[in-house]
Amino acid sequence: MPSPLALPEPLRTPCLAMLVAALASLGCVDHHTKAPLYVYDAGSTSVQEWDDVNAVAGAAGGVSAAADRTFTAAAWASKLSPLAWGGLALDASADRLYLVGEGGTVYVVLQASSQSGTLSGVSNLLTFTLDPSDSAFSSGSVFGQAAVDRSSHALYVMETAVDGSGTRVWSVPSSQMTNGNTLGTGSTFRVAGDKWGTGLAVATGGTVYGQFGTGNTFYTDFTLSTPLDGERLRQGQAGGFTSNIPNIGPGALIGASTQLNVNAVPSYGSLGYDSQNNLLYAFTQPLDNPAQVLVFSAGQFTAGGLNQAPRKILADAAGDLANLRVIAHPPDNDWLLGAFFTAAATGTGTGQGLLRIWNSPSAGGAGLNLTMTGASQIRGMALGSTN
Repeated sequence: MPSPLALPEPLRTPCLAMLVAALASLGCVDHHTKAPLYVYDAGSTSVQEWDDVNAVAGAAGGVSAAADRTFTAAAWASKLSPLAWGGLALDASADRLYLVGEGGTVYVVLQASSQSGTLSGVSNLLTFTLDPSDSAFSSGSVFGQAAVDRSSHALYVMETAVDGSGTRVWSVPSSQMTNGNTLGTGSTFRVAGDKWGTGLAVATGGTVYGQFGTGNTFYTDFTLSTPLDGERLRQGQAGGFTSNIPNIGPGALIGASTQLNVNAVPSYGSLGYDSQNNLLYAFTQPLDNPAQVLVFSAGQFTAGGLNQAPRKILADAAGDLANLRVIAHPPDNDWLLGAFFTAAATGTGTGQGLLRIWNSPSAGGAGLNLTMTGASQIRGMALGSTN
């Protein structure tokens, strides 16, 4: 059979369309076609959008063009105060963009793919509150990374005590995202003993992943002869993480082989999930190890034991990941994003105007740092669906 490209023009286009449809059914589509890139810039309290992440990644001199669209809301400067680290999440299937403030205020941008300028009115913007009041967090609390399940449209947000003594995850169904609503602790779940909640990711379909700096001791078996302590990753479902007493898997990864922190307690970290390849990306504060992104498969949480080495490590040239603060991975294309910060204290500080972009990280693709024109303090980023 001749190549579609060798056919006469009247036959070429329909033939190519059939070929693309066939490849799509086999999962062979190139997922690096045009995808929009969103970042939240705390310097201007605005969301900036570039229509094509490919063009950003290929920018001459490592400096992006100006954003194609920018939008903001008058209340963001005071109510987000500021955006939580990693607090930007996109539900491309519902065309909704979520902005989560460190204090628990959530804004939902409707029709995000076409917004521009200053937003107002409930046809463009909704807001609701995650009420942080709880005696378990006597030091106060701060909200962190957010993620959305595009299949159920539920929003998940990590919250942790200021002193790291407790942590929990908020799970908010779309039915409760009404303008002016205040949600209580009934929308949360946690594992008793976990501390320093840092990263959060959700796979399409509702599997939830959490990253915690420390907590109760794990054991490799029921003899309790081999304890494992330190930073841990957990896997669970919408209702909570898998928790076994006395903390014997499955549902978690912990131990020196994972290259998570064992001897020092991290106060920040970040997760991203690739739903196509079933890969979890984990960035952890560089304490025991140099700055690197660890890559685990979903299957490692259910087979192979607690103390497993990552499938691969994204450790780029020395210094490239210095001051990396958060990462993000879209569910339906193979890019990994990272944003940097200038630390003022442990885990706090201001964002920078740099964006890290890895092309095809599932295959070990190298990353590059880019200066984002018009953005000075990036605190969150998200990628839309390919088109």
